[in-house]
Amino acid sequence: MPSYIFPATTRRYVFAAKDGDMPCGSFAKDPTEQFLTGIDWTRRLPSGRSLGMVSLTATDCADNSAAPAVLVSPTGTTSGMITFATVRAGAVGHRYKIIFDLTDDANGHYRQALIMIVRSA
Repeated sequence: MPSYIFPATTRRYVFAAKDGDMPCGSFAKDPTEQFLTGIDWTRRLPSGRSLGMVSLTATDCADNSAAPAVLVSPTGTTSGMITFATVRAGAVGHRYKIIFDLTDDANGHYRQALIMIVRSA
């Protein structure tokens, strides 16, 4: 079970950013669901920095091919120290890496990923 900040019933998962390039969390959904998922950058950004622009990409873990259809938009949204992506669709049995590329207010660059697992409804 993922360790997320918001309860699953809201269909919004938020994971704490980690150091390094490993995904900071995973979640499962069925192909008919669409909801927010995000990363809380509070512990990852240096003190005093704030979020800037966030761009999103998605790849299918099976063959590392681009999978833009699982994202509603290639641009994420922010709220406080959290960046969000709206995810949708996906093929049953596939795993997708959702990559968040963040630039902070001092032009620092950070990258973090989540794994989305698509299960049958």
